[in-house]
Amino acid sequence: MTNPLRRTSAEALDEFDELGLDSVASVDPTVVPQIAAAKLALMRIAIIPNNEAVIAAFKSKTPLKGRAFSTDGKSFKLFGNTIAKHMKGGIAVSNAGFPTAKTYDSIRALGVNTNIKKGVTTINGKVVDPNSDKFHFISNKDISKERVVLGPKTKQRTTSDEIRSMRKLREQSRESITGSKKGIPLSPTKIQPEDQKKINKITGIKSPLGKPIKAPDSHHLFFKRNQPGLSNNLNNLLPQERLEHAELHRLNAKHINCSPCTLLAMSKLKVAVKIEQIKYAVSEERSADQIIQAFKESGIDTKGANGVFDPTNRKILDATDKADISRIRRLYGGQGRTLGFNSITDTRKGPNKNLNLVQIQLKEIEAAGGIPSLGFDEGSLEAVDIAKGKTDKDVVKKLTDSQRSTGILDDNDKFRVVKNPKFQDNTE
Repeated sequence: MTNPLRRTSAEALDEFDELGLDSVASVDPTVVPQIAAAKLALMRIAIIPNNEAVIAAFKSKTPLKGRAFSTDGKSFKLFGNTIAKHMKGGIAVSNAGFPTAKTYDSIRALGVNTNIKKGVTTINGKVVDPNSDKFHFISNKDISKERVVLGPKTKQRTTSDEIRSMRKLREQSRESITGSKKGIPLSPTKIQPEDQKKINKITGIKSPLGKPIKAPDSHHLFFKRNQPGLSNNLNNLLPQERLEHAELHRLNAKHINCSPCTLLAMSKLKVAVKIEQIKYAVSEERSADQIIQAFKESGIDTKGANGVFDPTNRKILDATDKADISRIRRLYGGQGRTLGFNSITDTRKGPNKNLNLVQIQLKEIEAAGGIPSLGFDEGSLEAVDIAKGKTDKDVVKKLTDSQRSTGILDDNDKFRVVKNPKFQDNTE
């Protein structure tokens, strides 16, 4: 028995024939190939269940697969992501991590009232977090038998062509950021888990990291009406979280240009975090004289010592110790990069004990724009120039020919000693 919710190829062709295109072909033979191709395409489409058929199958708990929708009878999927599932006494719905207009329109197709108004997302009249993929239970009494249709808009501001153009541009923007037209980027103006980690590190407060906040919308940095030439420029688009995007447009309606200066203000907390990081790094910096003075006051026994001196905590840091490595990275930066401890003190004739010489050499490093550090090699006092690079080669090429080797902390925080190919032994 033929499923009334899907057409057979024959039925599709009958509908096609009713259009009378064959009579057109008899007059103009050049259109025959196009008509044949259209018939073949229609036959292919006809045997794939349409959206209404899959929705009906889900409601009757029957498996069926269409183009965008599919169901195993228990759950309902949009592009392979579960947005609804049967529960006792009703269904549970979710945006499946994709808080897009398409997702919520698909949920409305199941008879569940969802809406996004002024950036606020509601499901069955209750405000929900669009950044959460949590399921929300809807009882049978609250589910409409038909698709929920939102009320008509009082103003039509965009044409169908404009809507298609904006959708295409949004897809291009998503693809340029995530690599997929369907991928949703993270909001660049919201505090993300990685940002919260930095905040926690600076403040010492272990606040919850939270979940990633996605940005399904795209906002034009410069007004389209003022800069029409930039309307389709991907560099003029900024991914935006829905509520934030709605707030921007509310301000725009009041003739307040939120782009791009206000956007910077909206992300001021992220900017503040960066500023605090810079302030902290600056506060940790020490001049050559301050390093030497702190060392003299520390009273540290350097016999057999290896490492670099921490002038703030007045201790010697070991690049093979996990806790000390964290401190070294805090002092000298270069997270995720190769860090080299390049000595410029000539020890070819033996260990150096002359602190005044080291102080002079540290000043030389400082004057050259380098990062000075007091180093120790089996108790020898040495002026170290902290070098940063992507590879060992970047560090080694900065060595003088008086150095046999240098210590390197790689991008995985593994310490090792690397020989200097330029070394010249002039001890004779």
